[in-house]
Amino acid sequence: MKITRIGALALAGSLVLVPLAALPSSAATADDLTFSSGTVVPGESITVTTMFTASAGDVTDGTQIYIEGWTPYPTGITFTDVQSDAAAGVAACAPSPSDDAAICDWSPSAAGEMLTMTATLHVPADNSFGEYRIRASSSAEVEDNKIDGYLYVIGGAVPQIETDPSTTEPGTTATATATFTATTTGPFWVTVHLDGTDGNGTLTAPTSVDATLTDCSLYNSGTSYICTWTPAAAGDQVTMVAPINVAATAADGDTWNVKACATFPFESDESDESDDDSVCDTMAFGIAVAVDPTPTPTPTPTPTPTPATPETDSGSSAELAETGAATGGLAVIAFALVAGGFVLIRSRRSTHQ
Repeated sequence: MKITRIGALALAGSLVLVPLAALPSSAATADDLTFSSGTVVPGESITVTTMFTASAGDVTDGTQIYIEGWTPYPTGITFTDVQSDAAAGVAACAPSPSDDAAICDWSPSAAGEMLTMTATLHVPADNSFGEYRIRASSSAEVEDNKIDGYLYVIGGAVPQIETDPSTTEPGTTATATATFTATTTGPFWVTVHLDGTDGNGTLTAPTSVDATLTDCSLYNSGTSYICTWTPAAAGDQVTMVAPINVAATAADGDTWNVKACATFPFESDESDESDDDSVCDTMAFGIAVAVDPTPTPTPTPTPTPTPATPETDSGSSAELAETGAATGGLAVIAFALVAGGFVLIRSRRSTHQ
């Protein structure tokens, strides 16, 4: 990821590793010098590795090889765990606190023999930020016998990135939220960055930012939003919120990377495309076209058949009702006749008396 940076800070101090007392000019030649990391935060450590090749004079005279400090250098720089590979003729390897150096005594058995030396370099917690030169050398005052490397002591901040939502459709927006926690004082460049958009994604500058964020602006065609942050103490936090614009031309199934990066703004080669000077947190952000679900057909209900009324010999309800009515009528007539007959009989008996 390339994050364009504008401006540079003045760098304080330098650490120069130089030869001590001179031994024969034929002393071993330093061939290589590497660091486990090109940057280090105050209070942390790195491993320094260097390689030497013996010259003819070393076979008889022996030599000392150094990773050594010389003024001006930060107070408290120390080396520990000084080691070499199993090459013959290594009498001892040890730190030299009085010289802020790591030293091996070496008496090679033949010219051209090689030795690898490693040491752990500790940077004090109150070390000044800046660029420091490190030198590996033999004890001879010969220009070809030394090699220089450069270490950057930088501020530390831990980034964390989230997006809401984590997946969205083309033509929509999302929100990137970056939180930074300082492990040292600043200043830092703090960044929200989109990677892999192929021109289909940009950031929008937020309408307001935390008061500790300054010089905020969009860079890299709108894919990076960068601010300067100067925390007052380790443990300070700041949050950046940047809207993500997803173009309607974004392809379904694309995945972008959304990053939050903290960078100590030391002077560096702007053509360097690496992230070696940054600490970043990255999450995947997906583009997906929503698919309307196929509606589930509503089933047609099956009509429930009405059960038939069973037939009986006693007739239907209507017939029974009519029969009951007729029976009742006959009973009334019979009663009337009986009553009338009773009256007639009573009348006739009365006449005959």
